[in-house]
Amino acid sequence: KATVSVLNCTSSPSPPLHTRSMFAALALAASAAAAPAFNKVAEDQVSIKCAASGCLVPANATDHGCRVVSGNEQQCWWDGVAAAEAGCGGWGACKAFVCVTATSGRFPNMCLARGTADVVPFEHDATEVWEVYTKATEAAPAPSFTEIKKENYGIRCGQSGPNECLVPAENATQHGCNIITPVKECWWNGVEAAKAGCGGWDECKAFMCVTAASGKFPNMCLARGNADVVPFPHDAAEVWVMYTKDM
Repeated sequence: KATVSVLNCTSSPSPPLHTRSMFAALALAASAAAAPAFNKVAEDQVSIKCAASGCLVPANATDHGCRVVSGNEQQCWWDGVAAAEAGCGGWGACKAFVCVTATSGRFPNMCLARGTADVVPFEHDATEVWEVYTKATEAAPAPSFTEIKKENYGIRCGQSGPNECLVPAENATQHGCNIITPVKECWWNGVEAAKAGCGGWDECKAFMCVTAASGKFPNMCLARGNADVVPFPHDAAEVWVMYTKDM
């Protein structure tokens, strides 16, 4: 009986091309809208083998537009990169896929699902050219902040010294900062700008803002390298609100 070894998973020959196209269409229709980006690995003679727990197959064989290769170890495959991006993109367990290019090998356009993104050296058949695609890492969600309103309290400077205020290390305008001189202290115009700037800045643990209707500098929000709320007498005309980053 003829068999084909496909990257550590032994299986019987794939079905004809006309059935492949049908499953590719199902994959695109099912999940194209939600598919995330994929990164193509530049190196040659590499691949992604099946995970230690086995090759990737859905609970229902046709979920995610899959066509399941049968044999000793079942695995999901798609016809072409576009179908694989759609199917893998909407499938949380799928971290990557590997494809035989359209002009090479015995099974051109076959893309195999992978439950891991670990790229390893792999010597392919001389007649085959394989491409490897890993799912792009999703951006971490923006951190949230806790609002603290406490009269005559605040958060003092003290990033790495008792009187040292927080400023970007590389460029004064990093993180959307404006710089107060001569003290050198990062500030933003308004709460939303401060949440965006402090949220993406690891050293920024909190900020404190003069409310829009008070003081000489309304809407000014000052960056802080600590989140210690302490007694802090303010000008009688100013109302300050503190925001600490939720860790």
